[in-house]
Amino acid sequence: MKTQLMRLIFYLPFATIILAKILNWVIGFNDSTNDLINKAMFIFIGVSYLIFGYALDQLRYRLITMVCGIFLISLNFLPKNNYMIAAAIISILATILIRRFLIKNETENSVPE
Repeated sequence: MKTQLMRLIFYLPFATIILAKILNWVIGFNDSTNDLINKAMFIFIGVSYLIFGYALDQLRYRLITMVCGIFLISLNFLPKNNYMIAAAIISILATILIRRFLIKNETENSVPE
């Protein structure tokens, strides 16, 4: 029951943001609504990275992931320029690469049955 509630808490904002992005393509919301959707998306990604980073075992991966999450959350409250956008893309990709690297190491280190 508890894990189902946790999944619902995680998937409900994800589904809402995806639905809002699709509705933006179809309906074409005004700029302020689109900015709000984008802010919610980056805050949700940042919070997800903080949760994922907390669950990691190795300190360096945990630190990188949590710093990327904090940066994505704080990006919404800082003035935007090309350097900030590039840093946001790098922080998103860095965490994805860490996850892929960890999964690859787990499959290589697993004992075949």
